[in-house]
Amino acid sequence: IDLQNPDAWVKEVKKNHEYERTATKSATFAVLYGGGISAIAAQAKCDVETAKLLRDTIYSRYAGLETWIASIHKQVIEQGRVSTRYGRSRIFPYDTGVFDRQQQQSMLREAQNYVIQSEASDYCIMGLNKFMSNLLPWFGDIYVQNCVHDALYFSVREEDADQAKDLLVEMVQTADNLPATLF
Repeated sequence: IDLQNPDAWVKEVKKNHEYERTATKSATFAVLYGGGISAIAAQAKCDVETAKLLRDTIYSRYAGLETWIASIHKQVIEQGRVSTRYGRSRIFPYDTGVFDRQQQQSMLREAQNYVIQSEASDYCIMGLNKFMSNLLPWFGDIYVQNCVHDALYFSVREEDADQAKDLLVEMVQTADNLPATLF
């Protein structure tokens, strides 16, 4: 695999390592969205031991992830709410005297999901605002069709499409001066 050529690398992985790619991607999303070992095994279509290995590998590769997840859970348990870096908050009526363990775990998963989805949405909106306020005058007809979670949809003249895409990617990547990768 030519690691200096990302396009060739992606094609190689998709062609010869589809199962590993799919299992790893599924496990990563399961971990990010609060899934336990059973959820990882189901999503990755693997046995429990492999699911544990996948989870442990993800936590090892992304060293701060487990701590971040614990911090989200701690906010819910101690404060009954979770807040994002951009100020969005959601209240969770987490009460061990009222809710059973399954309901409590569901709230913790929802809180994790809330932070990820909210920040992805906020990041896109900030990029969209930056794009619209700074670059719209450079283009003729450009219309926002939809903005959902982590996706932006536009209508733009075909002759402006490549330039608009390049500029939009730059605006989203620099919207908050945080590193972002867009594909």
